[in-house]
Amino acid sequence: MKDGKYFSQSLQQNVWVSKIIRDSKFPYCECEKCGKLLYTGFYSVTLEQEGTEALYGSECVKKLKLVQGSNR
Repeated sequence: MKDGKYFSQSLQQNVWVSKIIRDSKFPYCECEKCGKLLYTGFYSVTLEQEGTEALYGSECVKKLKLVQGSNR
């Protein structure tokens, strides 16, 4: 998935998504959706309406049902 603005069908709002790549053996934090520890590749998702940021693993970001573009 490319960085950019998407519409989340699950959250019913526009979001900004950016991929974060780390090189570490230690977890950075937990996935917002499932609670699994995030180590190397995960996604930062910022909600447009609230401006809050959440971190998701690659499997959980798919559950947001993202559609390219905005205001769908």
